[in-house]
Amino acid sequence: MSTEPAKKKRWSWKRKIFFVMLFLFGCFCARTAWYAATQEPLKPSKETTYFTGPLREDGTVDYDAALNEINKQGVTPENNSVVLLVEAIGPGVSPHNKFYEELGIERPSEKGDYFLDFATYEAMLMDKLPVPIDEAAFDAYSQIDYSKDYKDAQNLPWSETEYPEVARWLELNKLPLDKILAAGKRTDYYNPRISEEVTNLDQMYLSLNLSHISSNLRPFINALSARCMYLIHAGDFDSAISHLKSIHQLSQFYTRESGFIPQLQFSATTTHLLPLINQLINSGQNSKRSCNFMKT
Repeated sequence: MSTEPAKKKRWSWKRKIFFVMLFLFGCFCARTAWYAATQEPLKPSKETTYFTGPLREDGTVDYDAALNEINKQGVTPENNSVVLLVEAIGPGVSPHNKFYEELGIERPSEKGDYFLDFATYEAMLMDKLPVPIDEAAFDAYSQIDYSKDYKDAQNLPWSETEYPEVARWLELNKLPLDKILAAGKRTDYYNPRISEEVTNLDQMYLSLNLSHISSNLRPFINALSARCMYLIHAGDFDSAISHLKSIHQLSQFYTRESGFIPQLQFSATTTHLLPLINQLINSGQNSKRSCNFMKT
């Protein structure tokens, strides 16, 4: 009886590809381990980065400190608009004492006459309203919309009779709004960047986009817009023009911030300025000074 030799089982093409990929992966891991063990630490130089200092403890470049050195050239507490914005916002601007040291000011006290945003004011008003106990009272309650009043007050001339709560809110914010108005008359803008450890992606996203100062610029612009429309209705056109100039300058401050979101905010606030100018034109009470402003 003849016996034929057993045929060798050939590897399938899938198995061959698997072992080839496994071999290449092993080579890659070995090469990486060798490189990590023999390579010298990367030293910052003009060949690798624009800024070569100052350095952190781990030898990496502190880019926030490097940018601060450039941005604060020629800036003092007397000409820096951020100082007035901090005084309007209060101590919540930054938890870091170094931030205030960079500005050359003391940290604001916990209690003070600081800016109260309209959303918080509206919530306080709604809490004071009685709870509706019948259908008629509920209908009246549901028709209350202070936010719509505030939005309309930013776009059309209005009086205290039309929007009494908006007028009370502006009076409540008179001191911080006057500081914001004055900040818009300054051209220097130094908002220190303070290095801190980023522990999650949310913090990294925020650090790359809006600072606490820049996130408040839009609420400030909205508040000044409402007051500007009130002044146009009252016939105080010189003060209205002063507000328009500050609004324009505050919108320009977005361009001093890094990140994509501030640039979008700049475009939005610049567009927001056009209806305000149109209302000043439509008032029909335009002086030579107001016409010169609108040309620029």
